[in-house]
Amino acid sequence: MNLVRFAGGAYRPGRKSPVTRLVGVLFLILHVACQNSANAGKKDKIEEAAALMERGDYAPAYCIWMDLADDGVTEAQYILGWMYNNGYGVAIDDERAREWWAEAADEGHVEAQFSLAMSLSQGSLGSKDLDQAVKWYSKAAQNGHEDASLVLLAMANQGDAAASDAIKRLAKKGQIGTDVKISVDLANIREKPSTKSHRLATLKKGARLIDFGRSGEWHKVWVPELARVAWVHEGLVE
Repeated sequence: MNLVRFAGGAYRPGRKSPVTRLVGVLFLILHVACQNSANAGKKDKIEEAAALMERGDYAPAYCIWMDLADDGVTEAQYILGWMYNNGYGVAIDDERAREWWAEAADEGHVEAQFSLAMSLSQGSLGSKDLDQAVKWYSKAAQNGHEDASLVLLAMANQGDAAASDAIKRLAKKGQIGTDVKISVDLANIREKPSTKSHRLATLKKGARLIDFGRSGEWHKVWVPELARVAWVHEGLVE
């Protein structure tokens, strides 16, 4: 589940509710709420909207996010995408959800890039477009989104040529980890960075891994053979 982060708290999008599809009622609520919001100043708008979201007052929060989004605030555009995707204070509208995510993604909002990629790869908000999904996963991965990197790696492991090409480009630039190889005849890879942790597999010399980071003497790696993240001791790779 994606975490929507904003000043003043954290908001986790939930599951869609059919109640939120009551378009007529919601229009009246939003009309009144947005009239009231229009009189408010710009100061502390993000904090105010965050507090309203935490209380479940989605209609007035929507008006503030919309005002901020129109001013080019990408976090507001991203959150509006989630509101339309899940029906928070508005009728569910898949097209508008994707439009808001696309606008924020174009401006470099990494969570919007990932959300847009997910919708394109799954076809959850309209047409399915794997090539465009790879494009946005790549941009998110380039901006440090680890889940985007893992999705690309999983797609590549399933034979997706576009994802494989994207990984090669990102790896070459050092934006998705670095290639390492098992340097000993046999090497155990672990679920956690400890020799006491569960052994996931034993790899042979020359097996390729993608290194994502470290914890002490351990490398956090993607294992193509298993299509998952694991840990390997530094003495076992080169």
